[in-house]
Amino acid sequence: MKDHLLAALKRSLEEAGLWQKNALLLAAVSGGGDSMALLYGLTLLRDEGGFRLAACHVQHGLRGESTRLDQRLTEELCVRWNVPLTVREAGLTGDMNTPGMETLAREKRRELFRQWMDELSADALLTAHHRDDQAETVLMHLLRGAGGKGLSGITPRTAFGRGVLLRPLLALSKAELEAVLREENIPFRHDESNDLPCTPRNALRLELMPRLEELFPGAASHLAAAAETLRQDEDCLEALADGLYRRCHWQGNGVFALLTDPLREGPDALRLRALRRFYREGAALAGLHPEERELSRETSGELNALLQTEPGAGMNLPGDLRALRGQKLLHLLRQGGEPLVPLTVSEPLELKTLADGADGPATFPLPGGFWEITMTPPKSGSFPLPRDANAVLLTRDEVERCRFRTPLPGDRLCPFGAPGEKPLRRFLTDRRLDAPLRPTLWLLADDHHILWIPGMVSSESLRRASAQGLWRLCCRPVPCTGLSSDHKE
Repeated sequence: MKDHLLAALKRSLEEAGLWQKNALLLAAVSGGGDSMALLYGLTLLRDEGGFRLAACHVQHGLRGESTRLDQRLTEELCVRWNVPLTVREAGLTGDMNTPGMETLAREKRRELFRQWMDELSADALLTAHHRDDQAETVLMHLLRGAGGKGLSGITPRTAFGRGVLLRPLLALSKAELEAVLREENIPFRHDESNDLPCTPRNALRLELMPRLEELFPGAASHLAAAAETLRQDEDCLEALADGLYRRCHWQGNGVFALLTDPLREGPDALRLRALRRFYREGAALAGLHPEERELSRETSGELNALLQTEPGAGMNLPGDLRALRGQKLLHLLRQGGEPLVPLTVSEPLELKTLADGADGPATFPLPGGFWEITMTPPKSGSFPLPRDANAVLLTRDEVERCRFRTPLPGDRLCPFGAPGEKPLRRFLTDRRLDAPLRPTLWLLADDHHILWIPGMVSSESLRRASAQGLWRLCCRPVPCTGLSSDHKE
């Protein structure tokens, strides 16, 4: 049985790239049989693997003197095995019957684990979750209506703190781990609160799992095997969803969005995953805590349904965020309409400065990464008259006066072919440009008179009979992130 323990530990460390000299492993040890087996196995492999080993123990103080005995045994065995140990108080009040205590204790442990990893510069935290824990987790998630990710159960390896969290014992049962300790005459503690159905997990372990084993011998092993199969499927779907997300993701100054057309073309399974990632990354930008960055199955479905609505529709999301259906984009904003990250105010680009000394075509990006502008002086040759809003022709006097900038109050525009002038605000509303995009537009302006919005519209004042002696400005959307033009040049 000991060989199975050592093989599981070595395999986990090799797969994580931690079977190497000087890697620092931090083992979470409670004093119970599973964590003692974890620590014991690591001490046996320490010399062969070349890694360094430390242990940490969280003193919850929820079971009176019994918790002190857990700590004392952990300290004794760490001294015997020459493993540096750190102990910290969780600072919790109440006992195991206090509502929500299981969740509070788990969150406090994770907080302390992160602190320990930072302080020790540990490469990995190892916990002793085993096959029985896996079966219980899968069953609990199933009863709560979880999808593929939840039914994949406990992951054997995940990013955590400054390194990685490893759970190398998921293939072994609790009975197998305790059998190793008995064979080696290693003492361990029993948490008597686990014998009381005071939490849903305890009730499931004490009442439901034994009955399932009677009806379906090997039920725990089968549940764990199903979780492994589902995890492989889930990894594949996540990789495909990652590709869809990358194709659709559209981010610039003050804008966090997804392109709706390619998103709607994707299968439901991939689209829902891409939407959940969209919210998760946006929530991180908005400063929400990690625990607040996941969408429920129900809300994910509602967000998916928003893609089928008319532009302008929206829905509120957890964390005071809001999704807005635009013409070609699905935006994520704060509920007040503000961007997730404040707009970066860029200095205007003086056209004269860009033109001075230009002997030939010069290309420069507009801030925000949406458009590239190529500016060509008259002496480079004659140009065709622009056929759309992707290019304009300017006199030298206009080059001297104009600059690229973002919208300002009081801006006005006389659109090409229109009989009169109108406020820019009204023009953008009439064009149904998504509200989150409007502050990010870069315009060519002569004071408050707008001459050109690249790719969208040029001013009637730029109507030309000839290109002779004029400067040519031509725009090109930056691949993958640019705002699409209504016309192709």
